[in-house]
Amino acid sequence: MSVLKFTAAVVSTSSSYTVTTASAAAVEHIAAALAQREPRLVTGMLELARPVAAQQCLQDVDFKAGDRLVVLTQTTRAATFTPLRPGDKRVRVLLAGTEWHTHGQQPMLIGKSDNQRQNLPDIDLRAVVSERTLDYISRRCVQIQFDERAQVWTAAKIGQTRVLLDDLEVGMQPVALSARHRLRLYRTQDNPALSLPLIELQLIAETVEAAGRVLPDGTFPVRVLLGTEQEQRTLRASSTLPLGQIGLSLIQYFQPTPITDMQLYIAHIIPPQTAVASMKPNETLYAALRPSPRS
Repeated sequence: MSVLKFTAAVVSTSSSYTVTTASAAAVEHIAAALAQREPRLVTGMLELARPVAAQQCLQDVDFKAGDRLVVLTQTTRAATFTPLRPGDKRVRVLLAGTEWHTHGQQPMLIGKSDNQRQNLPDIDLRAVVSERTLDYISRRCVQIQFDERAQVWTAAKIGQTRVLLDDLEVGMQPVALSARHRLRLYRTQDNPALSLPLIELQLIAETVEAAGRVLPDGTFPVRVLLGTEQEQRTLRASSTLPLGQIGLSLIQYFQPTPITDMQLYIAHIIPPQTAVASMKPNETLYAALRPSPRS
């Protein structure tokens, strides 16, 4: 029996894309296209990840130097990837140095996660607001959606939390977003003229003027997994210890929340020039995202 030293990361939320490109495309093309869409990427380098079973041990999975264990705690949400092009209209959401983008014309939900109800908003305020104000935040607060007829992005209140866009109180009727706005959330009984908001976000509606064409056209599918990593630690463990036991211990120590779907991956940095066609069917490209800052 031997003891291995390695890095492990706990992922709180994850999403997956299927990116279509030319079979001759390289990993660096995927990384560049993701960077245009995902401002929270930790690094421009992608990792090659392969799934492993909970009952497998380190000695069973050909664990090498430089590999790390990535532990997903929640069900991975499937998303659609649309390359950014000049003329595209999008909304950027800014909060305490963190930025989110709308993807294509997919709606964006602002709220708080609830593992029991499987509610996973695009912008999870659970990781941002303080515990004492969390109960005043609806699971579904604000929906940002594209109005195809008017060709504008809109914002609408869909929960109980009070919503102000600049000085306008937002109801269920969508309000058009035109440029830069302040989006503030209040308790239902608050008077916005006298009370401080629970949280304030900046919304920027804009038209993309220039976006380099970084992804070659093609029909070759490449799966990409994005994970918001809350914790990363260097561990020492017996090579005969089941990976599922390692994952559960990490989750219970760092993130004592209900697990809806634990998934385990072994990941390592992949050279940017690697052709995507060389990937095996069970392999995926993985990118870590920065977590939202807690206020």
